Amino acid sequence: MATAGPDYILLAVGVLLFAGAAYGITTVEEHPAGVYQVTWKTVDVAAPQAGAFKEGTFSHTFSITEHNLTRVVISVTCSDGSARASVDPAKLTVSVTPPNGTAAPEPQSKNCAGAKMEFVFDLNPLPANTTVGGSSEDIAEQLGRMHVTNGTGDYVVSIKNQRGQTAAIPGAVPVPAASGTVEAKVQKFEAVTAPVVK
Repeated sequence: MATAGPDYILLAVGVLLFAGAAYGITTVEEHPAGVYQVTWKTVDVAAPQAGAFKEGTFSHTFSITEHNLTRVVISVTCSDGSARASVDPAKLTVSVTPPNGTAAPEPQSKNCAGAKMEFVFDLNPLPANTTVGGSSEDIAEQLGRMHVTNGTGDYVVSIKNQRGQTAAIPGAVPVPAASGTVEAKVQKFEAVTAPVVK
């Protein structure tokens, strides 16, 4: 039976190498330290600077620079200690404009007194587990790292906290006006690597 000549063998090897490069195939021979399993976990990101507001119209921006975001939750709370609260309650209306490409939720509106609002952005699911080759676990972690930018950017919170009447009630004792806070909680996913034991 005829055998392939050296030229054909070199051509076959070249095709295999090209295919391996095209599909990102990593072998233990290329990375003598071995192969690592990459899984994913969700972690909390340091909270962006919170904002505060009183009666009137306000805007607060949360600039989120992290990648691989899984969830952003923007919370607004409000209290009304004014003597006018029972007859002329402050009305709180809040809207959130997320970064481009992220769907904006519907605005919410409530009386300020005791109001609690949440705007939840579920962004990126955890990636599928995989394996990568690397000369160390640190290198493997870098090879398996993702850089998903969906949800990264500015979240602009627009707040309107106003009463229907503008004149003070005669004889009312001055007390703190209606006021509140706006906060953000951010989560992202991170890679966890572990050597594959053969």
